[in-house]
Amino acid sequence: RATGEVRCWGSNSVLGAPTFDAGTAIAAADEHTCAVQADGHVACRGSNLHGQIGDGTTTTASDPVTVSGLDDVVAIAGAAQRTCAVRAGGEVACWGADRIDPATGARADALVPMAVPGVADAGSIVDAGTHACVLRDDATVTCWGVAYDGQTGDGRVLRSSVPLAVVFPAN
Repeated sequence: RATGEVRCWGSNSVLGAPTFDAGTAIAAADEHTCAVQADGHVACRGSNLHGQIGDGTTTTASDPVTVSGLDDVVAIAGAAQRTCAVRAGGEVACWGADRIDPATGARADALVPMAVPGVADAGSIVDAGTHACVLRDDATVTCWGVAYDGQTGDGRVLRSSVPLAVVFPAN
């Protein structure tokens, strides 16, 4: 809407009242919605079972709450029970379900945004819930996450906590 108000529809079993203010971008996932505010902060509402609201809790939020530690977001994507954001400097942070710990390789929930290692030049992002990809400033694509069906695009079937360069076939 011209006023910046966002209206959501669906079952409303988690979200309650179907409106909140959005600034520059919005991401809707399974049971939560996040919006980049005009000042670069992110506000989220909805189910928070896996920390996808990003406020350090697992408490469902009917009203929008501010995501912890983000004040310079330029792009956002959400899927399943996770959200990822591109910051003004090109860094990426994700929160919610299925974060892969870089130290152990274990999957765990992140209740607040966690930096994705090795990304400092993202321009845009897509999130598919178990894996995510960014288009970098040099026009390359990198992906990370669970790739049991090759979703990371590097020709391997694995899970990776660090972004892997997508290998595009020759014409």
